[in-house]
Amino acid sequence: MAFTPLIPNAVQEKPVSQLSIRAGVRPKAIFNNYDLAMLRDNFTISTWLLLGAVIQTSLLAFPVGKVYVLAPAILFLGFRLAKNLLITFGILANPYMKDVIIGKYAAVYPDVQGSFARDGEKATPSNGGVCVILLAAQCNHPLGILSPPFKEAADYFKSMMNVLEDESEKFGYLGGSSWMGISERTAGSEQLHTMYFKSRMQLQKFAHSESHLNGWSWRNKAIEKGEQNCLALKHEVYDVPDGKWENIYLNFRPSGFAATSHAFVDENGEKRWLSPIVDARKGKLSTADGRMGLSEEWKAKDLHNPFIKA
Repeated sequence: MAFTPLIPNAVQEKPVSQLSIRAGVRPKAIFNNYDLAMLRDNFTISTWLLLGAVIQTSLLAFPVGKVYVLAPAILFLGFRLAKNLLITFGILANPYMKDVIIGKYAAVYPDVQGSFARDGEKATPSNGGVCVILLAAQCNHPLGILSPPFKEAADYFKSMMNVLEDESEKFGYLGGSSWMGISERTAGSEQLHTMYFKSRMQLQKFAHSESHLNGWSWRNKAIEKGEQNCLALKHEVYDVPDGKWENIYLNFRPSGFAATSHAFVDENGEKRWLSPIVDARKGKLSTADGRMGLSEEWKAKDLHNPFIKA
């Protein structure tokens, strides 16, 4: 059985993961999407509206007509409304569809030759284990991300991400994505980073590396001194063996395991990197059981499956 890759072109250099871009590693601008999202979430909507109102009201102190004070906001709002209407009616291209892969797809490990071919019906789409770590942070401080403890933690995190990107094969780092949690708060939400490693042992190897130990030592010393209690950190680790995981994406931009990248050696002995995304519209990958490599015989013996009659 051969799975059809939807992003077949291999590249010479490892793509920088979504998590690294959003964490500020090798940024293309002063502020990237992740930085702007954190800044926007740092204060409530009412605070941002009041700040805008104060700025606009302050302009009335200058010797200019009221129309010149109000016009910029009205024109800008009108421009955005018109642009959204043009996008809605298909006159302008929809920027939200950028990088969206239309259809149903899954993400699996390529083999050492960069192929997605498998051994017939004995194939297991989840052909290899994966270690997932959910790393989260939240700042319980009135200034949020502008508070000194959060900035120090962010600097350590960015340093660790640099190491993971530069030495990804050494630590088995495949990539990651970042998220902002929705909680009871209207601002200062939890920030969650989902990171994928080939194995728990490689994750542990990184945990004992210099870059991680530096950050961990800084945090432990702060705890001993009773400092930085406003900074909340957590992690959850899940070590999943082969045949015990699966994924599916429908009209989705690559994220999660689909946004990871995998090294292989081509026929010329050159190292290449490949996306794990393959077509899942038919065959084994079209069902959850198939994506986990479960056989009909195994399912028939599964007495805990409520969808199978005894």
